[in-house]
Amino acid sequence: MIGVADDRGMVGLEHDFEALHRKGKDDADWFQLHLGNLIQEAVGPAAAARITTQIHRVDGHDICRVHVEPSSRPVYVRLTDARESFFVRLNGRTSEIRDPDEIARYVEDRWGPGVVAPAESKPDLRIVRAAEADKYRRHLPLYGLEAAAGHFLYNRPAEDGEPDWIEVPESVHPREGMFVVTVRGKSMEPRIADGSYAVLRFPVEGSRNGRIVLLELTEAEDPEGGGRYTLKRWRSEKTAADDSEGGWQHERIVLESLNPDVPSITLTNAEGARVIAEFVATV
Repeated sequence: MIGVADDRGMVGLEHDFEALHRKGKDDADWFQLHLGNLIQEAVGPAAAARITTQIHRVDGHDICRVHVEPSSRPVYVRLTDARESFFVRLNGRTSEIRDPDEIARYVEDRWGPGVVAPAESKPDLRIVRAAEADKYRRHLPLYGLEAAAGHFLYNRPAEDGEPDWIEVPESVHPREGMFVVTVRGKSMEPRIADGSYAVLRFPVEGSRNGRIVLLELTEAEDPEGGGRYTLKRWRSEKTAADDSEGGWQHERIVLESLNPDVPSITLTNAEGARVIAEFVATV
């Protein structure tokens, strides 16, 4: 319920209506439209279709009842451009699960083994040539992993010329610096399924800690395919160092697999991996 305090007192939606008011628009309808848009941006159209809202008049106040149907698959919430989160209801409160192993166990208990991707079918994503693409508005470039590293790490032109472009949903908010790769391997399941399209963003700004990033490995190999490129969650432990080294240095870096059946990669310094881009969403 929106507009109801924790003690069940009626607070109402008057301040929301005032903030969102548009001349000639019904405040309640406009509020529901705005709320629906926020929900769709956060969880995507398929999950948002399971959520309905209704305005009620109680004790002289308008309040909003939000009804959520159970999902047939895990749903992640995009709270910021940099991170998606997984929430559950525990003991009457909403709690975020951050530990990837706990997420995997919860998903298996809730939906059964093998559930790693939405049960609802996704719309076909049309791949077009560069000349046909509405670049960074409806389409993003589709790279192979090595080609992405060459372009974004080394500013090296692709040997096969300009890449194809793939249509992406509006909820991705496409812009320059974003691109798409095909994920191969199960190390990031259930979050990122084998064979899915992953939207990535370059450059990675701010702390990498806790983010899922695409990397080029220089001192290790991917445990699944043995290649140089991998998608993992970055975890780092730092220790104090001389001012000449910036006041700190990496003591240990763990490139985490979300799938407990696939080992993570441990590095002793940051020279063992070059970060190419950060994960935004799957499409």
